[in-house]
Amino acid sequence: MHSVIHPDFSAGAAQVLPWLEADPVSNGLQIGIIQAIVDGLLVTDQPPLLAHVEDAGRIVGVALQSDTYRRLVLSAMPDAAATALAATVLATDRRLPGVIGPVPAAGDFAAAWTDLSGQRSELAMAQRLHRLDRVHHPDGVPGQVRTVQQVELELVCAWATAMAEDIGLDAGDRDPRLAEQMERRIEDDRMLVWEVDGEPVSMAGPSRHNVGVVRIGLVYTPPLHRRQGYAAACVAAVSQRALDSGATTCALYTDLSNPTSNGVYRRIGYYPVCDAEELTFLPLRP
Repeated sequence: MHSVIHPDFSAGAAQVLPWLEADPVSNGLQIGIIQAIVDGLLVTDQPPLLAHVEDAGRIVGVALQSDTYRRLVLSAMPDAAATALAATVLATDRRLPGVIGPVPAAGDFAAAWTDLSGQRSELAMAQRLHRLDRVHHPDGVPGQVRTVQQVELELVCAWATAMAEDIGLDAGDRDPRLAEQMERRIEDDRMLVWEVDGEPVSMAGPSRHNVGVVRIGLVYTPPLHRRQGYAAACVAAVSQRALDSGATTCALYTDLSNPTSNGVYRRIGYYPVCDAEELTFLPLRP
């Protein structure tokens, strides 16, 4: 079992994408980032890292790091693959603030990384990946969904920043090109809000279609408008739009420490696929 880092990102993408696309729901995050970089839609300040692990000539896992996700993004992989990958990535001297991936791969990588680097790891968020094939629309929620307009760029950027603060995302882990990414989303009609009496009260952003899957993210409702069903209505409507536009499945991640949001998404048709972990690497305590 050995790991390979791809100095030519496009060539590496051509090698790993067919393996990732065999499970487009579980691997949707990696597929989306890789495809955006290859297509020139995601510009990074430093070269992204793309690696895979082989066993007897077969790919058994993929890892990716970019400016968008500064933590290493993992696919599922055997524990021995995670160990081999940690040694290879450490040898690059690349700064790695943490790792995100399915259970148990993320924990296996973190254990190997901390053993080799002398750092320690800390759980930042326990997550669950969900999928949806048919929407159950909530009843009795006033308002309607619409696309965000360019004049609302400042609003959705502020909401995205507030969302990052709510989940405890460190400033260094946030997308340094948030405004640029949001502007592109708005141009592509991939940023939507739920509107009540002319006022935006909740937002959600679908990804591009990748192998029939659309990921739903950037779900946020300001505190003033919470507990009124707006987020559920917004996500349901955005998910329906994705299915109507040709997607076969929608996917989203939830924070396992928030039973309210997990329950909301179940009621509109999302069901669990796998659990994931986001871990942060820190210096050893003195």
